Amino acid sequence: MWGLDGSFQVNFPSDCSFRVSKQYKVNYSSRVAGNIQNGSISGLEGVKVKILFAWINIREVDLNGGELRMHAGSVSKSFSLDHFSTSPQCKLTRLHCKI
Repeated sequence: MWGLDGSFQVNFPSDCSFRVSKQYKVNYSSRVAGNIQNGSISGLEGVKVKILFAWINIREVDLNGGELRMHAGSVSKSFSLDHFSTSPQCKLTRLHCKI
């Protein structure tokens, strides 16, 4: 579902887990929502990353040249767009999720 103000909501049949850059485990909830504005997603809900032993919510994603910068709490990390050139294969549910 898309709003005229840039808001969106996506509903998946189940949660989706996959790895980014072979180092970080990312999880989509069955509901993902946020606001898309000029190369960024803010107010992101339903996406989290596992850092060490804790799951941290990703609240914002920015596009900067050939990289995506993800903001999770006070931590942010940039990844080459090459890591997102294909839809990841979700673990267990075998769903295809897009970033």
